[in-house]
Amino acid sequence: MFLRISFLLFISCYCVAQQVVDTSFVDNKYREDQFFIIATYSALSNGPSSLKQNGFSTSVQFGFIRDFPINKKRNIAIGLGLGMGLSSLNQNLLIYNQPSNNITAFKFLERNDGSYSRNKLNYTTLDLPVEFRWRTSTAKAYNFWRIYPGIKFSYITSSRSKYVGDLGKIILRDISSPTNKFS
Repeated sequence: MFLRISFLLFISCYCVAQQVVDTSFVDNKYREDQFFIIATYSALSNGPSSLKQNGFSTSVQFGFIRDFPINKKRNIAIGLGLGMGLSSLNQNLLIYNQPSNNITAFKFLERNDGSYSRNKLNYTTLDLPVEFRWRTSTAKAYNFWRIYPGIKFSYITSSRSKYVGDLGKIILRDISSPTNKFS
């Protein structure tokens, strides 16, 4: 009985696999939606001369961009997306709460401030990419050029600073920045 069911299942799968596929169909709703994953090395630049980067600072972003064609050939489009970013900066800027008034303070760590094994700022962003998209592809041709210039707006949704060293272990969450939360 089991052998007969297996044989019938195999025959039915084999028959389905042999159907002729109509390749003349052209999708008139052709678009290029994309998932993205980006890994970067973060380098501190254009900051105060006292600010130094220690170690390897990384960032990872991921998300989805929806394609909105704006012409009949569907080769020019606007891409709107939504994503998330995770960043980690290893640096010498100590972030702590002042004991007297519980206000977040910032101090550059110098050599005479003692040693530390970790001083890291982590933050999470909500990313909103916007792209102008031009391509030579069609619904049938996949060998093509793409030019997708754009900008990405990022909003810091959470942050965390961790210091481990001679001053003890200092961890702060959701740090109030002296600037705004847009990066």
